[in-house]
Amino acid sequence: MDFFKNIILKKEIFGNNKLIEDTTSLHIAFGIDANFTIGTGVLIYSILQHNNNNMVFHIFTDSIYPEDVSRFKELTYKANNISIIIYYVNP
Repeated sequence: MDFFKNIILKKEIFGNNKLIEDTTSLHIAFGIDANFTIGTGVLIYSILQHNNNNMVFHIFTDSIYPEDVSRFKELTYKANNISIIIYYVNP
């Protein structure tokens, strides 16, 4: 798997870290750039409003604004059943 070795440059984890390894958590991944963060935030919020499961959201991006990272982090303060991982990828 050396092909993927240098693709993930950095990752940030927000929310309940225990959910990442919990086998009952639902994992949803998004591949976005800075232009799609608002839509992704709306989608995550909607999923949380209509779902009581433990959720782990994986966001893969090559560009994201710091204020959008703060918004994703803020979402994790509203519930203890969510974790958001932002992966910064090498384009």
